[in-house]
Amino acid sequence: MTLEEKEQIFLNSCREGNIDIVKHYLKSNKQRNREMEMEEEVKEEKEEEKIPLMVACQNKQLEVVQLLLNSEKINVNQVNQVGATTLLLNCAKGEVEIVKLLLKCNRIDVNQGTISGSTPLLEACRNDHYEVVRELLKHKKINVNQANSSGVSPFFLCCQLGNLVCLKQLMLDPRTDVNLLTDAKESPFLIACQNNNVNVVQILLCDERIEVNVANHPHKNGFSVACEHAHFELVKELLDSSRIDLQHVDSRVYLRDFQLLQLVLASGKKINDSILKNVEHRYSKLDILLKSFKKDPKTVRTQIIFDLGMQGKFFYKFKF
Repeated sequence: MTLEEKEQIFLNSCREGNIDIVKHYLKSNKQRNREMEMEEEVKEEKEEEKIPLMVACQNKQLEVVQLLLNSEKINVNQVNQVGATTLLLNCAKGEVEIVKLLLKCNRIDVNQGTISGSTPLLEACRNDHYEVVRELLKHKKINVNQANSSGVSPFFLCCQLGNLVCLKQLMLDPRTDVNLLTDAKESPFLIACQNNNVNVVQILLCDERIEVNVANHPHKNGFSVACEHAHFELVKELLDSSRIDLQHVDSRVYLRDFQLLQLVLASGKKINDSILKNVEHRYSKLDILLKSFKKDPKTVRTQIIFDLGMQGKFFYKFKF
């Protein structure tokens, strides 16, 4: 019987849970020499169906998985064609029991990423597998801020996707950098506002560590992005927070809708003059409203009717 034929029998045994054959194969001196050579090339890429540990995990053969992890002949960090390890694949699938087994092995690299830089923690967060996230955060070697090739960290990803449970778990971990920027200079708070994830924003506003006013992205912060995307409910939420300072809104932000203008002026917050200038530039005949507001904030409670200069056909009435 050739070595290739023996290896195929071994793989089939891992798939089917044939414990005796697996044990016998692991004791083979030839296999030991072969695996030791492979151990030197941790990142060698192979097809998943040819990686014993992946095969056993795919078929949920937990006893076989434990045997393989106990054997120093097995490369537990072997990767497939896209650079994914067995740990990463099972984190992505949410296989909690298998993840627990893998993490107990001291040879497991808990932070090893794919070709694109995705890590086990990133994949668990992406798919909202909060139980897997919990197990990963228990590992003493986990890098909770390790980002992918675009600079997207696990915390940023949770803010982007609105995965609340994973988000809260990361916020409770003191190692998490809650303001870590991506390569595009986007902050977690900004992306939550951009994607209109109101529940995420509410959570972030309650954490004093979150930098809610800083314009990390060129000329933009969370509030300006919410305005630009006309996220009305989110704008209301932000204006209700004492942490939002409109003086930090960039001079190039504009309020695209009069409903937004009404919300901002009625909030009672001190407003950056640049906002008023932009509104005045974008819409005609706002002098009365803007000058009255600057002179006496109480006048915002007055009914003001003005037209937009659109051939006198459209009128807007505000009650502040």
